[in-house]
Amino acid sequence: GILNLNAVIGDSLSISFVGYKITNLIFNGDKNQQVKLVQEKITLPTVIIEKCKKEKTIKYGNADSVDFIINNQGKKIHFMGGLTSDFVFKNLFTSEQGIKNYLWAVRLNPKKENAHLIKFSFWLDKPLGALTNSINLPLILNFYNVEDSTDLPGHLIYESSIIYYPTQLGKQTLNLDSLHLKIPDNGMYVSFQHVINDKYSWKIKVKWVDSSKDIVKDTFFFGYGNEIEGTYCSKDFNLANYNPILNKWIFTNGQTDEKDEQKKKGTLKCEAVIKYCSE
Repeated sequence: GILNLNAVIGDSLSISFVGYKITNLIFNGDKNQQVKLVQEKITLPTVIIEKCKKEKTIKYGNADSVDFIINNQGKKIHFMGGLTSDFVFKNLFTSEQGIKNYLWAVRLNPKKENAHLIKFSFWLDKPLGALTNSINLPLILNFYNVEDSTDLPGHLIYESSIIYYPTQLGKQTLNLDSLHLKIPDNGMYVSFQHVINDKYSWKIKVKWVDSSKDIVKDTFFFGYGNEIEGTYCSKDFNLANYNPILNKWIFTNGQTDEKDEQKKKGTLKCEAVIKYCSE
């Protein structure tokens, strides 16, 4: 390179460049000097990588949790389930229409240090009134870290989405070993969202009376796809959903309280298998 600068005799100059040794000199009045830098050779410390000789797996989940809680009046309150159920509605009188395609995320804790998620399971059911093929509606799954300040989903820890195509009701298991998903120290979130497709929709006609109580309106609801089963859980597995209006994640019905059985919160029914080095 060529460098022009203003200097007077006796000035100290220091010339450096990435990967080369620093050269120091004192300007002697020579207005045309050539400086040759010497390459800096550094040997990094030896790094030895060894495969874990003894790996173990742990399976944990909330499938055995209760599907109802008892309120203060002694009544059974069933978890609504179907948290990812989407629908389009159209009012025949007002032509109002809209669509809901919720984005939900359930939290998994690491359980072990440097653990990897190798399998993840959830359960699917057919919504009331749905067609037989509704179970085949695809789902989009993503994986997020846990934001330290809020305990809500933060950044994606795996850039590509997983598109899952169900074929039957009941337990669904994803084999994730090839993704090498390391669970961060404070856990991770697994999110779900439907892929809207009219092929898997069905129509429900509902009659209702408006506030004036003198007009009966026909409303058609168009349901889409499958429902992810829910459960009540008093420990771990916090559930969050993304609010598009607020443009942020929020907790669904608050966080779970493992110390208070009456404060169990609804969440998605799920199961995880993690792998870790036992040495």
